[in-house]
Amino acid sequence: MLLSILLLFVLLMIVLKSLSTGKTKPFTNSKGKLENSIAKITKKNIGGIKQSLIIRGENIENPVLLFLYGGPGTSEYSLFKYLNLNIEDIFTVCYWEQRGAGMSYSKDINKETMNLEQMISDTIAVTDYLRYKFNKKKIYIMGHSWGTFLGSYAVNRRPDLYHSYIGIGQVGDIAVSEEEITEFIMSTASKRNDLKAIKRMDFFLKNNVDLSQSLRYQITKSRYVTKYNGGLLYKSSSNMTIYIAFLLCREYTIKDKINIIFGSKFSIENLFKYCFENNLSETVTEQKIPIYIMNGVHDYQTTYNQAKVYFDNLIAPEKKFYTFENSAHSPLFEEQEKFKNILINDILKVHMGK
Repeated sequence: MLLSILLLFVLLMIVLKSLSTGKTKPFTNSKGKLENSIAKITKKNIGGIKQSLIIRGENIENPVLLFLYGGPGTSEYSLFKYLNLNIEDIFTVCYWEQRGAGMSYSKDINKETMNLEQMISDTIAVTDYLRYKFNKKKIYIMGHSWGTFLGSYAVNRRPDLYHSYIGIGQVGDIAVSEEEITEFIMSTASKRNDLKAIKRMDFFLKNNVDLSQSLRYQITKSRYVTKYNGGLLYKSSSNMTIYIAFLLCREYTIKDKINIIFGSKFSIENLFKYCFENNLSETVTEQKIPIYIMNGVHDYQTTYNQAKVYFDNLIAPEKKFYTFENSAHSPLFEEQEKFKNILINDILKVHMGK
């Protein structure tokens, strides 16, 4: 029995290693590599440390898009691949592994550098790298969840670098969002007679736990939001999709896949507090470029209501809000056709050439 278990473990490790090449496949057609395409993983010195960029696009003449992951610290590239969301035919996409996350995680990173100001500076540095590399005056920036928080500050700081901002699962007043999330969990748990959920959430409420500092709270909250179909995917009540996605993702080595776990914990512990300390609804009330926000009505990771409130009060030269009726926190993955049509017909068509 012991030998059988050992052999099974070895077999699983061999399979995992074969699925963890650390390389990205080139774009090809019947004649071989697609001319003018790009598919590379590169490391650049950004803000004093090496950070990884996965850059993919069918044609480098296309507009450039910087994608900011959520979390903080959640490497989402694997979800793009596993859930077959392809926007690399219309953009040259840079999936940036942020400081302290995924491929860019290292136990040697100074915790003092894990702060909002440094993350904004990193975002602008990555933007400049992409502008110069692809000879673009401006690029597009798209944020998901935490990425909308970070992206909003970067765009506000340097609007001259971007055509437009695209927010998905937009962060607004995070403190009010947390109140709405707690109410959602408690009311749903009550309807389902989920006494365990009520007891666990009561612990945080009755002990006045600092939600911005408690990793235990974030894990507990995320567990029940997901269980009640308000998390990453509306039609999923578990995070199995996330785990399968990054295990199967060839771009990550085995070390990278381990670091995704450590990086997520490290990032949440050091960065999540800034969402509470810096209320976007008060600190970023005006933008100088077009703003496009997309949210699922079932989103209880950041909440649809607060995204809409933030959008309604935001001053911008052009702004549009898109409601996704069959999505929770990730309409880009859940309603892909609608999402991509918005990119092509509402965003790219208007701003191409600027």
